[in-house]
Amino acid sequence: AEEIVQSLFVRLWETRKNLKIETNLKNYLCVSLRNKCVNYLQKEIVTEKREKEYFVNNLHYSLI
Repeated sequence: AEEIVQSLFVRLWETRKNLKIETNLKNYLCVSLRNKCVNYLQKEIVTEKREKEYFVNNLHYSLI
């Protein structure tokens, strides 16, 4: 969780010159953080699926 929040603030800092926040800052941060969390969870699901497939494939070949 801390890494997600930190990455959000790093991205905000890096894009600060081009950043245009048209809502209040609290809402912007909440939505941005939610989106970062959703993206993180989606990547974790894909990674977990790939690891399971790799394990199953390697287990299959080791039994042959």
